[in-house]
Amino acid sequence: MCRCASTLELYRWLLAQRAADLPWRRPPEQCEPSEDAQEHQSERDGVSDELLAGASEADP
Repeated sequence: MCRCASTLELYRWLLAQRAADLPWRRPPEQCEPSEDAQEHQSERDGVSDELLAGASEADP
């Protein structure tokens, strides 16, 4: 059995174990990234741009 099938079977089993009257959790509120996180993302984007400069879609 491949990983995807195993994961799907686990998911189905977990759902079967779940109490029917148990409410689902609400997704967390979305928040703005901190200034520090924005700076790190900007740095990562710059490095990514440098690495991809001059590359074409045909490059491996």
